[in-house]
Order: sequence, then structure tokens, then C-alpha cells
Amino acid sequence: MPVFMDYHYLPGVTVEEVKNAHLADKRIEAKYNVKCLQFWVNKEAGTVFCLLEAPDKKACIDTHQEAHGGIACNIIDVDPLMLQLFIGTGKYVEHGIVHTSQGLVDPGYRYILILELTANTEFSNAAHQQKSPDPGSQKTIAKDIITGMNGKVIEDPVRDNLSALFEESDQVLQCAMTLHKEFTARVEAGDWNVEFRIAINYGQPVTMEEGLLSEAIIYTKYLSLIANNREIVVTGACRQSAYFNKLPGKNRPVKIVTEKYKPFVKKFFRHTEKNFSDGGFSVSALSSEIGVSRPQLYRMMMKITGRSPANFIRQLKMNKALSLLREENLNISQIAFEVGYNNPSYFSKCFQERFGIMPSKMNI
Repeated sequence: MPVFMDYHYLPGVTVEEVKNAHLADKRIEAKYNVKCLQFWVNKEAGTVFCLLEAPDKKACIDTHQEAHGGIACNIIDVDPLMLQLFIGTGKYVEHGIVHTSQGLVDPGYRYILILELTANTEFSNAAHQQKSPDPGSQKTIAKDIITGMNGKVIEDPVRDNLSALFEESDQVLQCAMTLHKEFTARVEAGDWNVEFRIAINYGQPVTMEEGLLSEAIIYTKYLSLIANNREIVVTGACRQSAYFNKLPGKNRPVKIVTEKYKPFVKKFFRHTEKNFSDGGFSVSALSSEIGVSRPQLYRMMMKITGRSPANFIRQLKMNKALSLLREENLNISQIAFEVGYNNPSYFSKCFQERFGIMPSKMNI
């Protein structure tokens, strides 16, 4: 039977109130062929997330409404593999309430870590072309570090990304710093020729978007693109971590993007990605769509990324072009048009400036 998770926003709700609602659901669930499995409560945020087996979403809605009148903000289909990673191990459920291994009520929120890798180019003697190495060995080592620190790796078809879930802030931050130390040492020793960026975000499992943790993962991806080489970008929630507060302030490779910038960051990426292929889309047009003046856009981008809007967008386009070269059966002109360059020669020049090689010389 399909599995669903719903999201309720109930400011001031108590665990006892949610437990009673769950028990009311259990009394009538058979009528709608539903199994109300368990729930997560975040008292601080006023959010509740219910896990149900049901024939469809309507059966979930009807069960809640008859049992206690509760109306969910959203209900999503849940991928079984993603659900397994989200639930994790060492939990126990009492009257539907999910508890951590320490006996605390599990709030359902998770930390997401994304490691972004860009392997630099090297010569292929056989083909006399430059090729982009697959950073497989780096990912294998990163996976070992993540799983050794209780992280759950999310298998990602994008080969230069590695994503993972963590339940505790100290664990995810310690993992990020360990990854940073290991990768920096190997790069500086000349063992690896790779750029790396790390991002950490904290988010709820269900929002108004589809997909378990999808909104939190997407925003973490944005943060990883904001990061500079060898930098860790984190959200403000990480400042509550005891481990974070023990990190030395001087030369700390961590940048904080606070919650006040989140709406701006999401708008920036949403509108930029929507207009990627539009060669006439300008910074002025972007500032208008986002709803800020051009000087404001410049100041905010410099504050968050350290780069001007034009330079940052160019970098995003080059990253996208590299992905298209690897993943799609497109020629150079087609890729140039996909990322908004009407002149393939100018596109090739920009690509070479970013990656050190001409796209036509890439042996993917």
C-alpha cells in the first residue's frame, strides 16, 4: 500500500494533544483502509508530521477529518528508500510518538549536508585530449567519513554531488570539518586535483513542496553553489551547536547564511534557473523579477557570495554547461544555447576561463 506523510501547522500544540489525535485516528482508520503509523512533533516550530499507509491521499484526509477535524497543510507520497534514510535507526515509537535513542521526542527535522566536487582537468595521453576525471575515489572516502559519523548517504545520480542526512548538529558539523580537513590535506599534498564545497542546512520533512525533505535539500544545494572553493556554508541553525561554538574564530572555513537571506537566495536561484537559456536576460531584468533594485542586488550578492551578480551567474552557467557536457548528448553549440550563449565561440572562451580547457577538448 502507498505510504504518505502529511504536514500540520499547529502553533502551541503539545505532544499529548497530538497523541490523543493519533489515537482517535487509530479508532476509525479501518473504515478508510488506512494505517496511521507514527508521527513527529516539533513543539518549537508548531509542526506535526504524520506517517500513514493508505490507498490514496483522500483516505488520509477523510480519516483525520472524521477523527478530530484536523486538516493537513500538505500530503506527499513518500519514496520508501528516502523514508528509510529519514527514519534512521535506534528509534522507538510509543503511542505513535517517535522518540530518539536518547528518549527525546523526535522533531522530524533533519540536517542536510551536500559535498560539491569539481575535479580539475588532466591530459589523457591516449586521446591527446583533456578529460574531466570522475571524482569516484573522493566520493568513496567522503562516504566512509559520513557513515562513520552516523550520516545517511543519499544516493545521487549527479556524479559530482554527495548528499547526506544527519539528526544532530554536532555530528553534521564535525563531519563537515573532517571532510574539509581530509580533502584540504590531500589537495595540498598533490594527491587530488579537485575543488570542493560543503553546505549544511536544517529543514522539515514536508513543506508545501512535493517530496520528502525536497525543499530542504534544494536549498542546501543552493548553499553549496554559494560556497567558494574549500568553504563550508551553513545556515543560522548551526550556531546553536556546542561543536560550532568551540570552533576557532580565526581562519575558520565556515560562512553563515542566516535565515533573513533565505527568501532572497531562493528567489535568486529560482528566477536565474528559469531564465538560464535566455541570452537576453540581464542583471537588471533579474533585479526586477526578484523585486530589489540593481544596487541592492549587487550589495546582497557581494555579502552572500563575495561575487557580483554577473560573475556569479556566469559561474552557474558554466557549471551547468559542464553537467550538460557530461550527461547529455549535445554538441557545443547546443550546450551554449542551453545556458544562454548565442555565440558558441564566446561560450567556449568563458568555459575555458572557468575550467582551464576548451569544451571541445573535453573527453568525458
